[in-house]
Amino acid sequence: MPSDNATRNISQLTRKTLEWTFVDGGKSFKHVPAGGLSVDNGEAVVNAAICHSGIIHCHEYMIKRELANGSLVQVLGNFVPRPEPIAAMYPRNRHLTPRVRFFVDFLLDYLDCPTMAT
Repeated sequence: MPSDNATRNISQLTRKTLEWTFVDGGKSFKHVPAGGLSVDNGEAVVNAAICHSGIIHCHEYMIKRELANGSLVQVLGNFVPRPEPIAAMYPRNRHLTPRVRFFVDFLLDYLDCPTMAT
């Protein structure tokens, strides 16, 4: 488990403190961050990390560009976070319009999703 010192100044993507769940060698453990900055906007939390305000815990798609250009780096790489599902939902009883189908296909590609449950 990461030391408290490694995670003391953490930016959160929420208004309330949430537990972070990590997996290390198949064993799951929880950590409640003690950071002083709490925001509920993805762009703001990424910008906070870029400005050295702390460690963030977010979906990789949110920081794909920043990881590629080196403005952010992965830390705690040995501690894999528990996967968080993302869902694109639409009414099953309606014909899917080409625009919605295009958008869902875009999300699947952008998020590197192998399949979509129907």
